[in-house]
Amino acid sequence: MACAAGAALTKDEGTPLLLVTLLVLIVRYALRWRQFRERPAPRNIAIAAICVLPVVIWHLTWSLSSIRPLMLNQHPLSLLPHLPSRAATIARFVAALIDRRNTYGWMALALPVSLLLLAFNRFRTGATIAVVFAVQALAYFTVYLFTPINLTEHLSESADRVILQLAPSVILLLAVSLAPNLRRSEDKGDTVNLTGTVRADRPAVARFD
Repeated sequence: MACAAGAALTKDEGTPLLLVTLLVLIVRYALRWRQFRERPAPRNIAIAAICVLPVVIWHLTWSLSSIRPLMLNQHPLSLLPHLPSRAATIARFVAALIDRRNTYGWMALALPVSLLLLAFNRFRTGATIAVVFAVQALAYFTVYLFTPINLTEHLSESADRVILQLAPSVILLLAVSLAPNLRRSEDKGDTVNLTGTVRADRPAVARFD
């Protein structure tokens, strides 16, 4: 949550990441309440509120000052005929970023490998992370498609930072897909979280679902 809030404060394109993270957390807690009548810990709610508050204050500040973000296109439908060519421009630009002197190459390789390994495991683990990454990437792609700014200039000025915001999800996906001991907890009484499931009869096992 803190990373998502930081991304939203770093650049406007980070706001979709924060919204997606909040949505995933809300859905997750709603499902756990429906299944187990388990309420979220007050500490987690407080942490989420503290992380989101600076972003809300920032957006209220520029909205009350009548500042209009440049990334918001006021006439998005006018770009519909140009979407295929704009999508091709984005793809060519991102592909050209891959170089032996940077880390974009390993990301381009790690992403399909991770998704393939998760698919072989029928997404028993890592499904939530994969969904968050897909929605985040789609949101960034949509922002570039409909940007009112010159597309090439917008990509040149922000693409590296957007990829940097996607990198943690790729690293986490790769770790989950490669970990051989990840599995679902079979006991309903276990305490399950991202740090692991503590059992008296076996070692702690992380769960990502």
